[in-house]
Amino acid sequence: MAGLDRDVNIVTLKARFVVPSPGEVIEGGKVVVQGDKIRDVGTSRQAGGVEVDLGDAVIIPGLI
Repeated sequence: MAGLDRDVNIVTLKARFVVPSPGEVIEGGKVVVQGDKIRDVGTSRQAGGVEVDLGDAVIIPGLI
């Protein structure tokens, strides 16, 4: 079965904080990356593929 949950091209990065833009901080945020594109930033549930919990880290999507 080639469902979305098995798509290894999708990686959900989870961290204590995500800073999508200056002045905006999302606690418990996630960044969904598909291939070489950021598909979602926020607190959404896992979007399939692999979820990587980075723990007490800060993700700044503009730097990915």
